[in-house]
Amino acid sequence: MIAEIKRVKTGQVTYAVRDTMIDDKEIKCGDYMGIGDAGILAVGTDMTEITLEMVDAMVNDDIELISIYYGSDVTEEDAAALSDAISSRHPAVDVELQYGGQPIYYYVISAE
Repeated sequence: MIAEIKRVKTGQVTYAVRDTMIDDKEIKCGDYMGIGDAGILAVGTDMTEITLEMVDAMVNDDIELISIYYGSDVTEEDAAALSDAISSRHPAVDVELQYGGQPIYYYVISAE
């Protein structure tokens, strides 16, 4: 398991609390950010699009499973719609959806 954990990619979707510049990306207060293992993967004002862009950056030919944990500020319906969108964009990958209930992070997503 220790060897395999290195293959797991993670991403979190949250919001910016101030204007800043990170990883050559201009971020405005209130923007959604998709944060990956190596930095900011996506920034913008549409949470769904930012999350899809972040997941797209995490997926490669070796990925078999995407696990989505949605937070306390996300409805089950919105999370299910995101799960369906990810499944449509990555049909060769299994996608599972779980309520995580975490604050601050709308989504925590792993790809393995």
